[in-house]
Amino acid sequence: MKDEACNDMACRVPGAGDSPRVSEPHRGLPRGRKQTVPFLCFWKASPFSPAAFVLRAVIIAALFSLSNLFGLQEYTTFLSGTSANLSMSWQTASFLGLIHLLLYVSFILLVPVSLITAALIAAWTHWRQKRLFFNPATGSTTGSI
Repeated sequence: MKDEACNDMACRVPGAGDSPRVSEPHRGLPRGRKQTVPFLCFWKASPFSPAAFVLRAVIIAALFSLSNLFGLQEYTTFLSGTSANLSMSWQTASFLGLIHLLLYVSFILLVPVSLITAALIAAWTHWRQKRLFFNPATGSTTGSI
């Protein structure tokens, strides 16, 4: 008996004939719609889409937060020639301080720029789609994507 809710090849186990997968996460959703993993759409977005810029900003913010949480800001004292931890080699302390310094600069410079870029691209795309379907003769839109 063929399962009506699962009739495409993506739902089938290869080589299992017409038997549906054991776990079908999209069961109960309207036909043609499948449940996706949250944030997967951000990960698979094209490189210059608003979602990709937001994802980059979130990753940088998360890494900077982890750097602060682990206390790497103490190791930026290598800039003044001192060491925050005397039981650690100066190379390791400098490396940890450099990691925090690069994450800090990225957080300060790249996160706002990425979020502004995402907003501008989203606004431009929205405006362009509206403009493509606007009929100036009638003053109305003829459709939308």
